[in-house]
Amino acid sequence: MLADGRILDFPNRSRASLSGAAKTSFASMEDWVTIEIVSDGLGHFQAKCTLRDAAGIGNTLKCEFNFDQTELAIMLQSLRSIDAVFPVIGELPEQRLS
Repeated sequence: MLADGRILDFPNRSRASLSGAAKTSFASMEDWVTIEIVSDGLGHFQAKCTLRDAAGIGNTLKCEFNFDQTELAIMLQSLRSIDAVFPVIGELPEQRLS
């Protein structure tokens, strides 16, 4: 689970970003997953993701993908399903993403 507690608040933040360019990010407590999402304010988004198999060491997968506002509903439904199976336990220390 992305443990900064904001992943499921993304619908509220994404609605606001549709009216202007915006940027948001997520990070797991263990630094296995980081996601940065940028909106152009016109309904287009770009996600930059970093996935690690061991925090701080090991293999790293970096990817980028583009999507638009029509895909948000199914993405958010999927995130809610993940959150139900892997709930947040503990708190994230200071935000590590810039």
